[in-house]
Amino acid sequence: MALSRLAILDTPPEEVFDRITRLAARALGVPIALVSLVDQTRQWFKSCVGLQVAETAREISFCGHVVFNREGLIVADASIDQRFADNPLVTGEPKIRAYMGVPIFTGDAQPIGTLCVMDTEPRPFDEQDLAVLQDFAAMVEDAIHARELAQSAKQTVQFAQTQEQLFRDSFEQAGVGMVHLSMNGLVLRANQRTCEILGYERGAMHLLSVVDMTHPDDLTRATQSFRDLVAGKVASYRIQKRILRSDGTQLWAELTVTLRHTVSGSADYVIATVEDISAQKHVASDQSAAWKSITALLDQNTRLMREHNATSRGQVEDLIAAESRQRDAERRFRAIADGVPAMISYWNRGLRCEFANAAYREWFKVTPDDAVGMHMRDLMGPTLFALNEPHALATLEGIPQHFERRFVKPDGSYSFVEARYAPDRDEAGNIKGFFTLVTDITTLVSSRLALESSNAKLVRESGTDFLTGLANRREFNDQCEVAAAACAENGTPYSLIVIDLDDFKLINDRFGHDVGDKVLHAIGKVLREGLRGRQDVAARLGGEELAVLCMGALSELDLRATAERIRSRINAESLNTVKGLVQFTASFGVAQSMERDAGWKNVFERADAALYRAKESGKDRVVYGRPVLPGNTGRCKTMKLVARDSKS
Repeated sequence: MALSRLAILDTPPEEVFDRITRLAARALGVPIALVSLVDQTRQWFKSCVGLQVAETAREISFCGHVVFNREGLIVADASIDQRFADNPLVTGEPKIRAYMGVPIFTGDAQPIGTLCVMDTEPRPFDEQDLAVLQDFAAMVEDAIHARELAQSAKQTVQFAQTQEQLFRDSFEQAGVGMVHLSMNGLVLRANQRTCEILGYERGAMHLLSVVDMTHPDDLTRATQSFRDLVAGKVASYRIQKRILRSDGTQLWAELTVTLRHTVSGSADYVIATVEDISAQKHVASDQSAAWKSITALLDQNTRLMREHNATSRGQVEDLIAAESRQRDAERRFRAIADGVPAMISYWNRGLRCEFANAAYREWFKVTPDDAVGMHMRDLMGPTLFALNEPHALATLEGIPQHFERRFVKPDGSYSFVEARYAPDRDEAGNIKGFFTLVTDITTLVSSRLALESSNAKLVRESGTDFLTGLANRREFNDQCEVAAAACAENGTPYSLIVIDLDDFKLINDRFGHDVGDKVLHAIGKVLREGLRGRQDVAARLGGEELAVLCMGALSELDLRATAERIRSRINAESLNTVKGLVQFTASFGVAQSMERDAGWKNVFERADAALYRAKESGKDRVVYGRPVLPGNTGRCKTMKLVARDSKS
């Protein structure tokens, strides 16, 4: 339920809610004001003025009727109202007589409670009192909506942290050694498999560099390849070299080394995968010796066959054993490749597959055995092959490839993948084919996009009035502070237009608040379309009060013309309703910044004083605020915009 998601029940008092109940009680002249949250069995008071209890049962609550009906409720005298006459809150303490409450909604329009006021004496609350209470309820909803947005942002961050942990777990549990190196070759982090291969404790790995782990006979070749990578001459490379273990022994390893870049494109760190190929090296050496022995025996075939039959049999058995060891090595390599959570394959110069790991079964619905011998076009299909062929041909020219792509699977689902193509050279340097490593990065891409979208939404909504689409008061104040700072620093002038809709309460009283909201929405559209450009900011300050900040030099005549254009557009607007045609006007006060102003609030006071003169002189007009002493109008006091004395 919506109230449970907010996690607000039974929380400590908060000043943002207590301030509203105090203001509501003072504005309506009542002894009791509550922010009441209604769940299935009780009503709990988030803020309370005039009562000493924290909650009551829902079945005896007035507020339960408001939440159920989703509209305001006025009870002039509960003691004679059939619904409440026998209510314990009426017959006993606190002996409620008059009640008025309006519903409070979450951001997705779910009623969760009320803002209500009560009196111990009968009182005929009217529609004007209800409108005042609804304005205060809107302030409560703003605080509730802010809490919802904060919870949503927290959930997004938690999701991103979960994805990051998933990446770390994949790194640690990979079936091959994985190492992250700094740009000068120092170990930044290594997974558990790397520590097992090299025989080091995890902490000791961070004290090593590429030089420390490389056999002296391979150091020149290995360091040159690393320098070429860091210098940007190659995007990745593959190398076989001898590595020194912690106990001084050596092993043969095959490394695939890639340079990792930041989002901005600058080099970040180096990623290396480490595979122990000592077994393959030993098998190849044993096999070569066995074949040489067989050749020598064949040269003496005729003469020594009978004499050394037993010896020949022994040599053949040695060859069979060597081949068996090689098959074992190939099985181990296959097990390692199938255990990596990525697609690994090898393609010859004719673009035919010579090796594919088990991941191809999931992505292309082809077994690794069936993939061997297939042309890349037949395996990928014509559409994907057309995209990947340029990368394959470039790799066969000796240029390693690294790219990301949206990959559509045969079943119609799609993922985001990161692909790396690395050329394979023989001892003479000729390219025989190339290796591919394709990794699923869907979760990382989704997490990044979700976080960016959430951040962008929070930035937009934090400064926007939801009804008009204009900036809210906080955003307007911030922009005015920026304008005043620019004026003080380099003399850039600015102007303010303060607007108040004429007789807006009569529109609400006659046509209803829904129509009033539509009027405000229409006014918001007029202001957005009437701005001179991005340098101007239109805002709703509260209720029917709006304002425009105009940046740059404007003469008094230009400023008046801008305000008149907006006023004319407002006069031309109208709304058709079931109760008739609604037309509306607005009064304007305008003022320009002056050198002696202590801040933008001085300019606002002049514009606001001019607005009052526009109202007093007949409304629906523009009045210019002359440079006189600040007037400290009632509006400025209500909005807490009374400025310091301007400079003399």
